[in-house]
Amino acid sequence: MFLLPPQDAMKLERKTFYLSLDDVNPYKGRPRPELDQAWRDLVAPTAFRYPGWALEKINRTSLPLKDNSGHVVTLDVYHQLHCLKFVRQYIHPEYYTINQTRLEDHLDHCLDGIRQHIMCHADPAPNTYQWIPDYDHPWPVFNTEHQCINWEKFHAWALENSFNGFDENLISNPDFRPEMPPPFEFKLDKSNMPLFDQHIEGRDAYEHDN
Repeated sequence: MFLLPPQDAMKLERKTFYLSLDDVNPYKGRPRPELDQAWRDLVAPTAFRYPGWALEKINRTSLPLKDNSGHVVTLDVYHQLHCLKFVRQYIHPEYYTINQTRLEDHLDHCLDGIRQHIMCHADPAPNTYQWIPDYDHPWPVFNTEHQCINWEKFHAWALENSFNGFDENLISNPDFRPEMPPPFEFKLDKSNMPLFDQHIEGRDAYEHDN
């Protein structure tokens, strides 16, 4: 059954971003196992069921699930987070190994998607400034207030209502040829990019999958 996010999760509320250079949070800092786990948890919801009538309303189609429970979709917020996770790994080559033939294409894809999203939402929250000792230019106050959805409620809904997008009992390509290399190991026709990005993101210094 397809469910919409609860209204209290989508209702805007005021939230402060803490972006000072020395601020600490679970998603920030040098690579380490607990940071990798935090990012894995952040992008955990992979796929959702969408009814045909809802797709018709937005003039879209998608692949039907084998159990006739709906059509497969992903939510763009999790694609954007996946892209940030990928870029974060890329800037730490001393810790992660990313084996991808089309690495530059993937990075460009991610960065341009993030750019378009930022420009689409054009957050007008004002950044203010202050003087700090021994610095002759105004210094930004990075802790700014924004209008946000309740992420904890939204993410909890997503975890409860998502399914494994790689579950072959629900979705599989009837034309799949196992002798072919993974999508990012050869020059794929860009007009026919795969729905699910199964590239190799590498392993961390502790030999954990990322």
